[in-house]
Amino acid sequence: MAAPLVSHDEIFRQSICSVFKSWTALQLAVENGCGGPYAREKADWMVDAVFNWFTENDGILPDELGDFIAELLNNEFDTIAEDGSVQQVSKRICLDFDTCKAGNAEAVIERIQKDSAANVKNSQADPSHEMQEDSQDSDMTTHNVQAMFGSVAIQNNEGTRQNNEDNTTRNEDHPEENDGWTVVRKPRKR
Repeated sequence: MAAPLVSHDEIFRQSICSVFKSWTALQLAVENGCGGPYAREKADWMVDAVFNWFTENDGILPDELGDFIAELLNNEFDTIAEDGSVQQVSKRICLDFDTCKAGNAEAVIERIQKDSAANVKNSQADPSHEMQEDSQDSDMTTHNVQAMFGSVAIQNNEGTRQNNEDNTTRNEDHPEENDGWTVVRKPRKR
């Protein structure tokens, strides 16, 4: 008896699944619980979401798919992949779709069989790459505080008081609350 025939759609769905299982960024997000307690289910759902997106739309380009996948990754796993892998994944999926659509599903099956799952157990963060506070974000925060409160004196943890109105600093003793919060008071009129 001959082996049952698998549809091109099913091979394409298996291709998406294979690509996602070999994608280190997604698997790290799942393994580290970035998607919450149902992270694995969300990763499985992403396969269906991408597959459905292809079946419901014509002529999807890798950039469009990349934006869609990046949005899913951000919304569902609070993860942003800045390593270029989203573009690689989207190109591979679009290529597999075109290959299946052209009737060459055997080539896609061969690639699926060669793919290996991402090895996230041995993954480590690069210690030379430290997260640094963006000074532009700090400037924007200061600007937002000034816009919301006008002339407000802000006291930092060293007891230095900064008056937003004229950006002068001076040391004054202001009591720090027992819970670790610093009291912010309006400056006295001059």
